[in-house]
Amino acid sequence: MQAVKRTITEQAIDLNIKEVTLLTKEQYEQYKEKIPPIEDWYWLKTPGEYMLDVAFVYKDGNVYFFDVNHSSGGLRPVFELTEATENLAAEDIVKFAGYDWTMLTDKIGICNEVIDQIAFNEDWLKENANSYEDSDIKSRLDKWAKDNIGE
Repeated sequence: MQAVKRTITEQAIDLNIKEVTLLTKEQYEQYKEKIPPIEDWYWLKTPGEYMLDVAFVYKDGNVYFFDVNHSSGGLRPVFELTEATENLAAEDIVKFAGYDWTMLTDKIGICNEVIDQIAFNEDWLKENANSYEDSDIKSRLDKWAKDNIGE
């Protein structure tokens, strides 16, 4: 028997969002079976072995590493709630900020689509070009969070 997925609107629950970010490679591997596949490839926030490489998920669902300045990388955010809520469970669909999000746990949700196409870092010569904290993609995601949820 297949589990029933519930769709919940943001008006029906109070989402106290702690952070909007990207998944790490480890989180992706942990939640892979719960993450809905999409047709776009998208960045993860895990740096690669080389200073210009960052992890990404290809449309086949596998993780690879690619140059930080590739401009067609997808921005697929996740949110983390400040605390779990009894109103949400893994695999629930939440309608939030104009997008559908799949709950991976009772605290973490992933957007069901790419919200933007962006290079991880346009300036591939800058120091720590593959660091998420210093990246163009983090700046873009922070702006999106501020514009859409006031974070």
